Amino acid sequence: GAAAGFVTELTARDEDSIDDAPDYDRAAGACADLSSPERWAVLLDDAAAAPVVGILCTTARDDDATLRDAASRALRAFSSAAAAGDAGDVVAETLLPHVLAGAGLADDATRRAHVAILAALVDLSAECFLPGLKGLKRLRDAADRDKDFFDNVAHLQAHRRARALRRCADRVAADAKDPEAAKVLLPLALQPLYDARADANVHAEAARCVGALAAALPWSRYAAVAKRLATVVDRQARLVDRFSSKDRKTAPSAAPGAASRREKPAQHVTRLRTSKTLEATFVSAFCHVLDAFPFSENVNGGGEVSE
Repeated sequence: GAAAGFVTELTARDEDSIDDAPDYDRAAGACADLSSPERWAVLLDDAAAAPVVGILCTTARDDDATLRDAASRALRAFSSAAAAGDAGDVVAETLLPHVLAGAGLADDATRRAHVAILAALVDLSAECFLPGLKGLKRLRDAADRDKDFFDNVAHLQAHRRARALRRCADRVAADAKDPEAAKVLLPLALQPLYDARADANVHAEAARCVGALAAALPWSRYAAVAKRLATVVDRQARLVDRFSSKDRKTAPSAAPGAASRREKPAQHVTRLRTSKTLEATFVSAFCHVLDAFPFSENVNGGGEVSE
């Protein structure tokens, strides 16, 4: 059938490659064919979309930028077809979990591709299709893309990422609690915390945003976030202690001519700086989460008694 043909094309290998590399031309051609909702309608009628969606989810993480972006476009087209048809289960069970995992990836380009799919799902959400995403529409701004959260949270420019996180935190704090929306947004807020190279303003706004989102979570998820942050803080503190001790033991005397040239720092010195940055960032996020502690929740033994 049609699904088998697309699976064959998407997974084809280059016969001329000595290392069994994918056939990028055939895969890109299949993605192009799937970039219209009309082509997906045939697969949905045959209930054969799930395996194709699964392969495209993997392709959306490919190192090749052209293929990755083509897969992202194909998945956005599938989302439109699924919203018009009866494939909400494939979106909820296959596509959405993959998109949320991709939103927390370290690679900027790959993360942007997944955020684009998430934005499309938010636009399509309704009472009968991904109702848990409806609350995220308040973060969209079609009239002014500079204010649109999804257009800016993975942007190349650091000040736009920081601004998006700040506006997200403000909106979440001002609105009524929406646990499902907070669950979706959390990977996007947590990701910058792990990037030691990120701008200081991005770190600060991400930490604040994590605290605002934690306040909207039910107790069990709130506790999981707090535990996760505390674990990272402890690990980074141990690394700082280890590298600081090593730095003191191996600190060399000034080499001849050192003042006249820029010397490359030792690896452990670089790792020490990274660990100190991450420790401070996660401590800040952990403090924001503690500020959001749900004192009004009825908690017993770490479980969820009432929501």
